[in-house]
Order: sequence, then structure tokens, then C-alpha cells
Amino acid sequence: MRSAIFLVAAAAAVVQLAGCSSKLPPAQQEFMKLVDQMQDDYSEADSKDNAILEKEVADKYKNAMYAAGQDVVKWKASVKEIGDTFGTLVVAQHGDVKFKMVMVTDEGKKLASSLKRGDEVTFSGKLGHEVSFTSYGMVKAPEFAFTPSEIGKGDDPLVTQP
Repeated sequence: MRSAIFLVAAAAAVVQLAGCSSKLPPAQQEFMKLVDQMQDDYSEADSKDNAILEKEVADKYKNAMYAAGQDVVKWKASVKEIGDTFGTLVVAQHGDVKFKMVMVTDEGKKLASSLKRGDEVTFSGKLGHEVSFTSYGMVKAPEFAFTPSEIGKGDDPLVTQP
């Protein structure tokens, strides 16, 4: 049974990672490996039905997830949603990781208005800290909110933001 669950999870990961067709930059690959390892460690603790182990795993990775200011250079993700409720926001996702990017310039807002769900975006900047309210959210669906210094659709030229 366990191997069947693992195979289903592995297949789901392959499908999600296939969302971005372009090769990921090495730093993003390393970051995604860290997220995968964190999720694997948490799942192992969860399978033992032990809240103490789950907390230890979350604490082990908390510094890496909450550390703001990591340089992001030409990372890639697929657009999941675009909105303007509290400012222009592009939410892109790679694997289980969401990047909530605030568009502050007219060029950034124009780019956001041209995007649709499934478009690949390339972005650079200083990654904000992980914003989930719970340790479970940090592990299972990490979210990072920030203003990218550059963002573009696919391989198009990047729009610069302050």
C-alpha cells in the first residue's frame, strides 16, 4: 500500500513539475530540492502520527523558509491567478511552491493584464519570507510574497520594477 501511495505522489510531482517547460536555473533547482526534502521529512513524521516529530521537522526548515532576501535570478513558474483586489498581483506556482508577486509599475501592471492561467513567467528579485499561517502550510504549500525586480512572460524581455 505504501509503495502505491508513493508512486501516486511521485506521478503527481512529475505532472506538477512539468508545468514549466523551460529548464530551471540551478539555484531554483536547489530550492525545489529543499522543499521536496522538507515535505518528505514531514510526511514521514506524519505517517508516525507524532505531532512532536512534525513540529521538529517544521522547526528544522523554518529558518530556510522564513529567511527573507534570498536572491532569485530568472526563476520560472506557471501563472495560477492574476488579480487586483489589493493591488496588482500575479500568483505563479512551480511544484507546490507559490510566488505571490506584486506589480507596482505601469509596465508590470500591463504585463499582468496580458497574462493568463498557465503562462510561464520568468522573474528575479529578493524573495520575501514564507507567509503561511501554519507550519503545515509552510511545509505542504509554501507561499512567498514579494515585489519582483524583473518579470516577463516566457522568454520575452523582462519588465523592470523598483
